[in-house]
Amino acid sequence: MDPVYARVPSALPYCFAAIESTKGRATVYLPDRLTPATKLWVFLHGYGGNFLWYQHYLSERFPDRVILCPAYGISGGAMPAGYVREAQAQLGWKPGKDPDLMGLSAGGFGASVIFNSSPSDFSSLLVLAAYPPAAVETSILRKANAAFLAGDQESFVLDGRWRRWQEVQRRRPKGGAGFSLIAGGGRFFMLSHPDETTAWLREKLK
Repeated sequence: MDPVYARVPSALPYCFAAIESTKGRATVYLPDRLTPATKLWVFLHGYGGNFLWYQHYLSERFPDRVILCPAYGISGGAMPAGYVREAQAQLGWKPGKDPDLMGLSAGGFGASVIFNSSPSDFSSLLVLAAYPPAAVETSILRKANAAFLAGDQESFVLDGRWRRWQEVQRRRPKGGAGFSLIAGGGRFFMLSHPDETTAWLREKLK
């Protein structure tokens, strides 16, 4: 129903193509006005392809940010750091401050790995509906500029893993990654609890 997004071609044919493309693809939201203070947000999609509703949701609530959404096959979980850097280079972005990196579900796993390998490239890591992958868990838990948000009905919350990560953080005298929950939320709390999700994002992006 959005007049702008109604004209944007879907990335799903690219994500689900039978033949792997030799070119990358990304969708970019640009605010009406760019200033030296404008910030860039890099968003990694979850399993199922790069749906436009992700970017529409974010641009509606954060209209003053540039939002770059690289598409990488069916899952953003395997997106390489070099692919993200190339997407930023094609955008021609020269920020005064490093961008924020965000991942949803499988994209949250991918974002965690990328952030861990090149933390100086990003101001912060924000992960929705996912948790620290085992391969980088120890390192990610030490990073105070990493934050995770999940619905309290997720399996990895109900089975006690979330509580374990929180306990690890409480025992760290200098802090580390943050863990927050959406009461009553499942995997798609962005849609079922939009106001709570937006409030959390605004707090982390101060």
